[in-house]
Amino acid sequence: MYFGGCLLAHSSITTGKIGDVLQELVLPMTNVVEEVVVVLRWGARHVLPLTTSDVSLDIGSGAASQLLREAAHQLLSSPRSFYLSFRTHREPLLLPLAYIKTYNRISYSNVTVKFYPDTIRLKASSVRINSKSNITPNIWPVSFGDETIDLAVYAGDIELAVRIEEKNARMLSCSLRDTTVNATSSNYWMVGTLLHMATNPIRSHLQQLICPSISNYISNIENPVIMNVSLSEILPAHIRDVINTADSSLFYRLTSITVEEKHILIVTQIKWKHPFESDEISYANVSVKWNNEDRIITWIDDTAVNDFLNQIDWNFQWMEETIAVTSPVIPLSSREFLSTLCSSCYFLLNVWAHGSPILTATNGTVVLEKRDKLNLRVVNPDKNVTSIFVSMFLSVTAELRPVIDSGTLRTLVQLLDTNVVMESGAFPPSWSFFVQDLIKGMITEMMWPEMRKQIEELTYSEGIRLATSCGIDPQNTEILIGEGRLGFSTTLNLQSLEPQQCLKDLKSALPNTAKLFPK
Repeated sequence: MYFGGCLLAHSSITTGKIGDVLQELVLPMTNVVEEVVVVLRWGARHVLPLTTSDVSLDIGSGAASQLLREAAHQLLSSPRSFYLSFRTHREPLLLPLAYIKTYNRISYSNVTVKFYPDTIRLKASSVRINSKSNITPNIWPVSFGDETIDLAVYAGDIELAVRIEEKNARMLSCSLRDTTVNATSSNYWMVGTLLHMATNPIRSHLQQLICPSISNYISNIENPVIMNVSLSEILPAHIRDVINTADSSLFYRLTSITVEEKHILIVTQIKWKHPFESDEISYANVSVKWNNEDRIITWIDDTAVNDFLNQIDWNFQWMEETIAVTSPVIPLSSREFLSTLCSSCYFLLNVWAHGSPILTATNGTVVLEKRDKLNLRVVNPDKNVTSIFVSMFLSVTAELRPVIDSGTLRTLVQLLDTNVVMESGAFPPSWSFFVQDLIKGMITEMMWPEMRKQIEELTYSEGIRLATSCGIDPQNTEILIGEGRLGFSTTLNLQSLEPQQCLKDLKSALPNTAKLFPK
């Protein structure tokens, strides 16, 4: 084809806006397509593959269309370049015949995804590709100057249908309608004449040129594909510092593919640090209510959540508070006694996380097991002295009932159990068992009722207000709790997505823990 030589091409893609309604076209999302799995039947109960660490994503066709358009915008929001080398052999005898630099602008007016039983249909309208190529020939001893070629390709509609059958995918149909091709050159009339002669054959056979390549690619998609990603590669530097080890690699694979009317469910199996040992998959019954094509439903096993939490170094201080001896958190009788001894004294409370928390989803609730190290010191500002009152390890088991009410996340909290292990304090060692039992009783019977009021004032009465800037409809969002798994359901509204504002809104919505200990 190139007479024993090779052709080198350097290409970059830039975004542009053609008309007010055109948006940047997403390039083939190959990694995403290769990782799509199962689908749930419309309003029915299915037997779904379930492993110890599964993440599932149920996406309506409307939500999938929004995600695809947003991915297109993000992908082409800045120029991207790539390098291509066309060779007749692995090591050609001749030098490169030409160097080509190509600048491309791709746009479309709309893109939609539709789901049918075992079939995915993709349609893009008013697709335009504008390309400007600078060609530098390198044919010795003949010398030609540089040539610039402008290429414009338009397709009124591009439609693609893919059939999903168990672990295989194949293209059902591929069509390009109302196509036009126009190519011109800037410097050499002979090149321009050749381009003009070639445009009609290219336009007539454009579908035959493009569709077979797409078909071959789809047919060669392997499933399941085991892939891995390191947290150190995707997390910001200031977050990587809290990761337990440098080898926190996440292995993941898709377990199956099923497509049904108006939606698709994607199930991914994940595992930390070590590859999958076998292909064995257990099965469990799952029922999901489906009522909106713009809805997206996410499920994750509680074991997957706990595995992720285990990757974090949980030895850090997360609270430092001063508690006046007159604080309502302290039982009334103790307040009166302490105030008599020193009315200006106060407690200085420091709390460190001690090991990873454990979450268990069961009976429509989330059970939280948390371990902390507490250091409670008494400060006498008049004498400028500080003394350790008690230092201990505290384990708390609490029941959480999260709900989303009118766009606000609200959580009821119930203390199930506590365990106290003394480390040191202002008591003789022989009193340890007595003091442990005493503190446990004070927490559960005297301090907890008041603390629960303060906690639920933050977690339930105030709650965490969800933000529309995060690309969701807070009024149509809910928490899902199954046996051994947690879920989240929402209606997407990506037109209102503002990532930076979303982070600010979520940060401002978090409760102020200082309110737990009123002065």
